[in-house]
Amino acid sequence: MADTETKANVGVTIFLFLVAASIIAFSVREQVRSSAKPAINPVDFPDYTALAGLKKLTLVENIESWTPDANVTEDRSRQIRIQREGTLSKGYIYVRASIDGTAFTKWESIYVKVDDAGGHLFRSRSLPVPAGTSTELLYALDDIPYLPSVPYSETRTPDVADWFAVMKGREDVELYTFVSSLRPAKIEEMTLYYDCIGDGSCSLSIIEE
Repeated sequence: MADTETKANVGVTIFLFLVAASIIAFSVREQVRSSAKPAINPVDFPDYTALAGLKKLTLVENIESWTPDANVTEDRSRQIRIQREGTLSKGYIYVRASIDGTAFTKWESIYVKVDDAGGHLFRSRSLPVPAGTSTELLYALDDIPYLPSVPYSETRTPDVADWFAVMKGREDVELYTFVSSLRPAKIEEMTLYYDCIGDGSCSLSIIEE
């Protein structure tokens, strides 16, 4: 009987030891992985780091979007009505998108239009953002470079839209977006960042329909 209890206690001790060792190993691995990430230097990414101090409105999050047979369908695109209150002093749009968990190739593009201005966002004219596994884009709202039509090509000369002027001049605007791709892609995030003039209050919100 004593031998049986001793063996049971030893078994429990070994089990607890293995659990504790697994937890410690996981913790150490996560700490190493975290410390391996390079620190973001604000000098290299001034607009990106400034986003943390601004108000924000997330428009789209984790939706599948693509254009099968080169057609845009309602269920794979988004149409969003945005209401403004107060006066904006600055604004940005941040977009993160991917296909098969990786960044876009030359065969994919993201289309964004505010009212009648916009198209396929011109990626090489994005403001600097830290490198990641997805396509990440950041633009000041008064300088939106886009291609009005496909095919998407970095050799083309983009048009430029001023969404900041559009949003300041109207109490509400309509944003329309989709991913131009023949295979399923994902808009992981699309967010407006903004600030108000002086100490005044302002806000952007989605009009639910």
